[in-house]
Amino acid sequence: MARYRHELKYDCDSYRFSIIRNNLSGIMELDGNVVDGGYSIRSLYFDNYTDDAFYEVENGEGLKRKWRIRIYNSSKDRITLERKQKNGELTYKEAVPISYEDYFKIIDNTIDFKDADTELYKEFILDLKTKLLKPACIVDYYRTPFVLFDGNVRITFDEQISYSVDFEHFFDSDLPLQRITQETDSLLEVKYDDFLPDFITEVLHRNLLIRQSYSKFYLCSSHFNKGEY
Repeated sequence: MARYRHELKYDCDSYRFSIIRNNLSGIMELDGNVVDGGYSIRSLYFDNYTDDAFYEVENGEGLKRKWRIRIYNSSKDRITLERKQKNGELTYKEAVPISYEDYFKIIDNTIDFKDADTELYKEFILDLKTKLLKPACIVDYYRTPFVLFDGNVRITFDEQISYSVDFEHFFDSDLPLQRITQETDSLLEVKYDDFLPDFITEVLHRNLLIRQSYSKFYLCSSHFNKGEY
């Protein structure tokens, strides 16, 4: 059963990335899905016609909810519909699989309740139709993930954060993308359940990392809204 988890975010340059990765490699393992050091993540986020999800982040409102469709390494093999809720540093994510065909029904707004086989999927379709949700922004990045069983800790480094609004070509490995981060920048995220082991906290503090409020969806949408495409 899904539960709320702590989520901490830090800006991290390439120098600190290298040091922290070396520190973590002796105490944590790479995620079992990793191939050649990491994998790419691509998410299509939804918003309504008044951009409520965008402004929830901009205005710093307490509870934020976002719908997204996510794939890995541009593959059709694993497509998930996700609802993520965030309240401060606590996050809660629910996910169900959807089909490749359903993806195009969703972006064409021809999806129907008869296509849904789970409650979460039905709730998404209800929001799609009553709140007039629409595809808002594609967010793409490369992730290096470390995991630790104690505390269910997950530490990820996200690089090459980019965006697109070419929703029809979501699955294309050569989808044209607009980068929003420098080559040397990455985002470090720390996720855990009830406690964060002291030795991980020490690694973060030793490298003088500073907590940030960082939403990849918001930053990518900001660039698109400014016409930087």
